[in-house]
Order: sequence, then C-alpha cells, then structure tokens
Amino acid sequence: MSEKKRRAHDSEASRRALMDAGAALFARHGFAGTTLDMIAARAPANKALVAYHFGSKEGLYQAILDEAVEQVLVRVGDAASAEGKVSDRLRAHIRALAIALADVPGLCAMLVTEYATGGQQDRPGPMASLLRLYQTTDALVREGIESGVFRRVDSQVVHLSFTGSFVFFVLTAGYRQRMDAEGRWPFTRPETEAFADFVADGVIRSLSA
Repeated sequence: MSEKKRRAHDSEASRRALMDAGAALFARHGFAGTTLDMIAARAPANKALVAYHFGSKEGLYQAILDEAVEQVLVRVGDAASAEGKVSDRLRAHIRALAIALADVPGLCAMLVTEYATGGQQDRPGPMASLLRLYQTTDALVREGIESGVFRRVDSQVVHLSFTGSFVFFVLTAGYRQRMDAEGRWPFTRPETEAFADFVADGVIRSLSA
C-alpha cells in the first residue's frame, strides 16, 4: 500500500471510529451530555480529529444522524411507490419503516435520549434530516384523504402512532431477549415483521373513511 493510500485508509478509519463512538455516546448521554473527551477516549482517537473530519461536535452529531436516517430510507426504499391502492402502499411503507428501524437501532436510541434530555433536534440540520422520515407518510395520507379512501386526519398523528410503537419495540428488544435467555420472560417474543403487520393493519383500519 502506498503512503498516500495508507493515509487515506487511516483517515477513513479514524472518521469511522469517531462516528461509531459518537453514536453510542449520543444515544446514551444525549448531545449536551457527551463531551469531545468522551468521544476521543471511546474511539480511541485524538479529539482534534473531530474538528478535522466534522468541524465540530455538532457536525459529528449531524453526520451520525444523517447516516442513520439514510440507512433507514435505503431500507424502506420504494415500498410506498409501487402501483396499487393508497392503503396498500401506506401499509407497505409502515411495515418497511418498522423493519428498517429494527435494523438501525442506534437511531431510535439517539432520538429518544435527545428528545428527553436536550434540544439538538430543534436545530435546522437535525430537523431537516428527520423530516425525511415523515414526508412519505404525509404524502400518502394526503393522497388517501383527497381520494376519499381515508377520513380526514392529521398526518402527524398517523406518523407518530406507528413510529412511536416501533421505537419502543426496538428499544425494548434487548430487554426481552435478556429476560428470555434467563428464563424470566413468561410471554412469547414477537417478531419484528409480525409486530409491524399488526400495527400497520391497525393504522389502515383507523383511517378508513
């Protein structure tokens, strides 16, 4: 490996290490509760590299959030864009989003911690990133209302009803697994897809005009 390639590899490795460390710490402590020293120690890396790669702690947070949202959107893909009834497309979107969030659990942890402890989500960058998760829901609900298939309802209520369920499901998955492994979970362990189908069906029924 040439010296130039080695430096590029090392630079990308340090950037990745900082993002992984930041994601874990932001999820646990929130933006305000996470310091550059904490990130550098966990990476491990020189904290000056945060400024080099991201400009600031805020830039690191934004990069982590953007990457997580993009991972979810890639997994959701075109589930809602296929031809068919708007109710079927909304159901497919809800189901795909649930499975995607389960595949990117760090996003759920980051959001819950930050909404509970900080105000980072109020800033324009994070707001714009998170808005991307809502836009498809809004478009489908509006289409359903305009076509007379759905009753009139605030699309935000619809979005919160299923994303809230999915976020809680994802965040408690580790607890259910641990209790089950210890023989202390007296119930069945719901699969992600089955839970997603149940929630999606309930949302569609509630929207019927």
